[in-house]
Order: sequence, then structure tokens, then C-alpha cells
Amino acid sequence: MKSIHEFVEKFKSRQLPLHLLINNAGVMLTPYSLTEDGFETHFGINHLGHFLLTNLLLDVLRSSGKPDRWTRILFVSSVVHFIGDIDFADLNSSKHYSPHASYAQSKLAIILTTRELQRRLLAYQSHVTANALHPGVVNSDLYQHVMWPLRVVQRMMGWIGLTKTPQQGADTVLYAAMSPDLEGVGGRYLDNCQEVPSSDQSHDKDLQKRLWEESCRLVHLENLPLNA
Repeated sequence: MKSIHEFVEKFKSRQLPLHLLINNAGVMLTPYSLTEDGFETHFGINHLGHFLLTNLLLDVLRSSGKPDRWTRILFVSSVVHFIGDIDFADLNSSKHYSPHASYAQSKLAIILTTRELQRRLLAYQSHVTANALHPGVVNSDLYQHVMWPLRVVQRMMGWIGLTKTPQQGADTVLYAAMSPDLEGVGGRYLDNCQEVPSSDQSHDKDLQKRLWEESCRLVHLENLPLNA
């Protein structure tokens, strides 16, 4: 998390407004490993890194948003969140590791965070929206840790047009970032440039709040305004 703190410090020193934040860093199906802060890689990079960055920039995002020009925060999740669960007893997956389960957990965490963030932003009457999205099945290097037979299948699917190119994978991100349809609209889950249903778990307000509070504890953010 040190690099995130350093980036935020450098950005704030420039005293610039911030109207759009896209949280798109991610890993998928990696072998078990820990970040330098001791977090399981999927949970640390896909969820906690975005969580920390967004919270540290919230003061700038909130001050940049205006009634006629809302600031937007986007979180890139995945349809895989439908099979995800949040294991509070073992968020680091240290007792039993499944790369698929850990990836799905991190993507569910993203949507839970999006909805809890949106609720808190509205409570503080901020002109900021938070939305999550699935970019589609994109033919990219994200599959580098998949077993080689599946990588061959993935490449073949790309050749015959059954997966998206990286450019096509950006379509929903760009829609969420720029569409007038989403001006002042938050707490949504998007796919193929439209709102779609997300999992039942992702709507659980108690789960949203619990994950938010645990994430704050893990990255030491207990005293920020939106965490009151």
C-alpha cells in the first residue's frame, strides 16, 4: 500500500481537480502469494488497493463534483462475482486456497464496496457517483495464469470472435465514464453498456457495511470522514 500513499501524496501536491477515477488494476487466477503488505494477491490488488486509493482521493473527488457535473468513480468487477463469497474468517485464503474462489471473492468485494460507497456519498450529499461494471470476456494477458490448454481455447475463441478485443473491452468502461445517461446515477452494475442485475449477495446491506468496516481496519482508514 506504500506506493498508493506515495501516488496520492504526489497527486494532491499538484492541487488538481479529479472528475473521474477508474479502478481497473487486477490479477486473475494467480498461484497463492501475498502482497508486500501480507494480503492474498487477489484480495489485496483487486479489492484493497482500489479501496485504499479511492478513499484517499475522496476529498478531491468530492470537492471536484458539482450539481451540473458529477464526479464519477468506476470499479471494474466481473460476472464471476455471482459465484463469489466473502469469507471473513479467512479473507487471506490461508487455510484453503482456490484461485477461482479467491478471484470471485475479490470481484464480489468490488461490487459490495461500490454500493456501500454510494450510500455513504449520498449520506454526505456529495456530487459523486460510484458504479461497478463487467467489461466482458476480453482476450488479454489477464489469462496468463490459466493452464495452457485453456489458454489455447481462449486464443481460439478470440480468433473466431467469441471474446472481446481489448478495445471492445473498454466500451462499457467508456460508457460508464462518459454517458449522459449516468449523470448523477450511482450504485449500479453495468455490462455491455447497460445496467444489468448483480448477485443477490451484492445487494446485502449488512454485508456491504461489514466488508467496508473490515477493509478500513485492514488498510488503517478508520478516521476518514465517510467512515464515520
